[in-house]
Amino acid sequence: MTWLKLDAGIASHPKILVLSRMLDDKNAGWWFVKLLCHARINATDGHLDEPEIVEAILGWDGAPGALVRAFEVAGLVEDGEIVGWQHRQRALIEKLQRDRERARARRAKKKEKLADVVEFTDWDGEDFPSDLFGAAVKRSKR
Repeated sequence: MTWLKLDAGIASHPKILVLSRMLDDKNAGWWFVKLLCHARINATDGHLDEPEIVEAILGWDGAPGALVRAFEVAGLVEDGEIVGWQHRQRALIEKLQRDRERARARRAKKKEKLADVVEFTDWDGEDFPSDLFGAAVKRSKR
């Protein structure tokens, strides 16, 4: 499960209130929560795609560009980046980086083991390598 760190006071945050007034929608904060969820999964560095793409992903059916522009005017997004993302999501971002590094290390170790096995068997393509008991296994011809 993917988690997102969210301040419990977000619904009454002044920037969310500005967003609500701009969009004339008392539930406009949910657009921002949806943006945060999208960023957590797809834009883990907090940098956003083009406004049209973001709005399409969020399901915005208002005027093109209006939602992202409202985020910018409210001070929630600046220069295509979610304001405060790096600071507020630091622990999650660092965990993602650690997980990626561990996965890379596992893949490298697996690749190294595979290279050792291939080198050990020195398979010539005709017969499969000997099994544990020393009997060569012939490849069936179809």
